[in-house]
Amino acid sequence: MHLAKFEIARKKFEEFLANKEDIALEDYYLLKSNMFMHKFKFGAFYNTGDDINKDVNSASEYLLTGFLIMSVLIYNNIFYESVMNNRKNANNIIDKFLGELDSGKNLEKYFDALIHSEKASSKMLKCYYELYKTVSNINNPVHFFSFKKILAESSNVMNKTSLRDLYNCLVNCISFSDSSSGINKTEEYLEVNLFASYVQIACNLGKHEKIKHRMNNFIGKLPEDERDTMNIIAMAHLHFAKSEYRNSLEFIAVMKQDVFVFKYSLKNLQMMCYYELNDYESFCFALDSYKHLVSKNKSVNEIWKISVTNFFNIMNKLFPLKENFDQYEIDKLKQSINESNVNKKVWLNLKIEELMNLDKHNNNNNKQKTN
Repeated sequence: MHLAKFEIARKKFEEFLANKEDIALEDYYLLKSNMFMHKFKFGAFYNTGDDINKDVNSASEYLLTGFLIMSVLIYNNIFYESVMNNRKNANNIIDKFLGELDSGKNLEKYFDALIHSEKASSKMLKCYYELYKTVSNINNPVHFFSFKKILAESSNVMNKTSLRDLYNCLVNCISFSDSSSGINKTEEYLEVNLFASYVQIACNLGKHEKIKHRMNNFIGKLPEDERDTMNIIAMAHLHFAKSEYRNSLEFIAVMKQDVFVFKYSLKNLQMMCYYELNDYESFCFALDSYKHLVSKNKSVNEIWKISVTNFFNIMNKLFPLKENFDQYEIDKLKQSINESNVNKKVWLNLKIEELMNLDKHNNNNNKQKTN
């Protein structure tokens, strides 16, 4: 009975966290540790018969995960502050703690142990370990490129808050490395994922001229092996921003499906095209394919899955409202978009606003005809 109640509470807790975009990963794992610790204390005190050893082990592993992530971020902030103010914080305990662990390769062992415990995504944890190695060896290009690579591969694992923070850390690492480090700062500032993020944001805002400007000025400066991929992504978003949805679908169709990092963003764009074309049959087909892709992929976390699922559900409810406007349903959808963790929030709000304006326009026309 106690275990069943705990599972209900755990699922509600996971859903609560998943709908909070501003909860950083270190806080997420510390909160989960606290949850399992409460379960352990309850089971031990009331002798419920639950496996309390398993509970305390889970609490320990989540606690260590959150602590190590937070320690690396604090270390990064200490380094940033020392460089910006040209002063060394020689007495910081986190600096000494991580340094002593790393000197005997124990830090790497702790990260590996947590990865094997499956309490956290291996890619996500490796991101934070490589961030520490990059900052502590700021002029070593091997660590920098390792951090950059694993961060690009982790875009579907982390929530937006943590991903944004880590990309800021990446940019700082570029800024603070010496010219003798072997890191080409000009190229790295134009790093491929930052280019793609700019294009996606401009598309969501309908700024096709911004996309065109970025393509004209930066495509040629990207690494040669990334240019074709980035051109396809940029063209798909450019045509969408210009309301040329069939042209956008043509570019999405030629994208190699093994380019994992961008697969999901193009799936989102594909379904948005079908919505704009009012092609519900193609939308449903794409939706089934997308759901299968998400459910089959074991490397993405629950936070991200809920974000995508919310996007599915809201788009599916938008279609009938294009034909039969219902203010009550519109208000519910608007609340759901603004209060939950959902992909393409800006675009979804624009679609809600369009439907409301169209209904207002139709009502005014009907009144004029009546008069």
